[in-house]
Amino acid sequence: MTFEDLRREYANDRIGEGIYMIVHDLAFKIGRRYPESIYNGGMSWDNQSFDDLCQEVVTDQLLGQNQIDYIFDQATSTESVRRLLTMQVKRALIARRKKSPIDRLLGRISDLGTAGRLEKAGNHSLQIYRPLGSTAHYTNLSDAQINACASAVSSIPRLASRLDSSRETMIYTRRHLETLINTIFTVVPAVSARDFERIFKILLTPWDPEHIIIIDDEGIMGPLAQDPIEHKEMIATATKFAENLNHRERVTLVMKSQHSSDAQIAAELKLSRPTVAELKQTVLDRMKELMHGLPEDLLKIFMGHFLERCTTLLEEAALEEAAQ
Repeated sequence: MTFEDLRREYANDRIGEGIYMIVHDLAFKIGRRYPESIYNGGMSWDNQSFDDLCQEVVTDQLLGQNQIDYIFDQATSTESVRRLLTMQVKRALIARRKKSPIDRLLGRISDLGTAGRLEKAGNHSLQIYRPLGSTAHYTNLSDAQINACASAVSSIPRLASRLDSSRETMIYTRRHLETLINTIFTVVPAVSARDFERIFKILLTPWDPEHIIIIDDEGIMGPLAQDPIEHKEMIATATKFAENLNHRERVTLVMKSQHSSDAQIAAELKLSRPTVAELKQTVLDRMKELMHGLPEDLLKIFMGHFLERCTTLLEEAALEEAAQ
């Protein structure tokens, strides 16, 4: 359709068949590039999914927010109509996004306040947290204070990020999350929920959905797809190796993957630094034997699945500990 045809359709019907078909085409081309686990409720993208997305754009964005009027007030060509409609499709997808891991951490902090583990004050628009018994007055934290808080807690152990974004790691065990909060209270007397969010964004960039990379179709299939049997065997080896380690060995390797020092690992495990150094070297030597001869791209995949299995086992251990 020409731009004049689109303008005529808009003048007569606001959204007619021609505009609807453009929205549907964009919903298909854009939506399929977004992870279904996050942007489509975990269901595979199919024709019904694209129909639903198209309807959301039309109902919520174009008509519900009168964005169709804005589009035809600004557009000067068919190409500019498509460009402005593309923005609306992306806005609809962003609105679908699941709670991020940072959102879930903020929810856990709120739950700790409700459970009486720290003072919780304010209201929904400004939630304030303080140490138990504190009456400290809250003031907005500067960027320098936020950075100081992030620096103070940067060495607190975290669990590795998962390869499968449909099930994110808890990131911090309950004990480590409480340690993080109490450490922040040694830097500043009171913290808002928004301050915690800013701190986590510095600490946890890999978990932040704003940094999800949308990949083109051509880049979806990597070199491993050419030999799925070898790939499957390698994953099984990495998983079994993680399961054969003991708790201390898993903690050591997960923390080393986050560039923690031997002193930090020793403090976490309540061991001496020489003991940690020996433990680390023993496990790394065993791992090198398993990975010997693997090309670099396979090494990264091996380590990813190994750390993911370690994370699952450490989470299970943390949940068991919390239940006792």
